[in-house]
Amino acid sequence: MIGVVTLASLALPSPAVSQRATGRSGVAAALSFANWDIYRTTGGYFDAAADSDPLLHTWSLSVEEQFYFIFPLLVIAALAVARRVGKQPQVRRMAVAGMFAGMAAVSLVLAVKLMQGMTLPGVSLPKTFAFYASPSRAWEFIVGVMLA
Repeated sequence: MIGVVTLASLALPSPAVSQRATGRSGVAAALSFANWDIYRTTGGYFDAAADSDPLLHTWSLSVEEQFYFIFPLLVIAALAVARRVGKQPQVRRMAVAGMFAGMAAVSLVLAVKLMQGMTLPGVSLPKTFAFYASPSRAWEFIVGVMLA
């Protein structure tokens, strides 16, 4: 999909869409960082600058890919902590579930606070950051994992 859009942008130049911006978005999407690139360059999802990005939709794929890259590390860490908590399988499962529930709660609180305008160092648009950022979206994936 990235290749097709990039080739189409080269073959069918548009006055509304910069080939350089499409190429940058394509590279960011291929490296699973489209959400950060789009946050930095276009602002809000419904802003005028976002309308001109044919790869705008790749932000959500990048958030998902980032989660699935980090998730195995979180599982390994949670299992290591659970082994220290107790020997019984039920106790270990509850410890792992509790840790993931805690991570989901932290992520959700971060998202809510950012939407309310809480500021973070280096974040100029907290609501837009909450929309695009992996840390404020992780709770959605963690809840899905826990349900599965």
